Amino acid sequence: MITKFILIFFIGTIETWLFAKWNLKANQQQAISSSIMMMMYMSVYLLILDMIFKDSNSKILILSYVLACGLGNFIAVKYERKNENCKKL
Repeated sequence: MITKFILIFFIGTIETWLFAKWNLKANQQQAISSSIMMMMYMSVYLLILDMIFKDSNSKILILSYVLACGLGNFIAVKYERKNENCKKL
């Protein structure tokens, strides 16, 4: 159970990071990059949902996924902000 919790957390963090990166690419109107990022994001997202709903302890796994989503978004936004500040210099 703990390994699945950690696995969902790790994958969820990456999945949300991919979603945030896709969002940034789409806002920059980069069609090919944003399309590739969306396909990667949706693949991971649907695999996670499949794993969660097949498990009897789905509430714990959902909590892990939700926490991971927050972390993934935080990392992506901080990374993007850092890159923007470096470009301004």
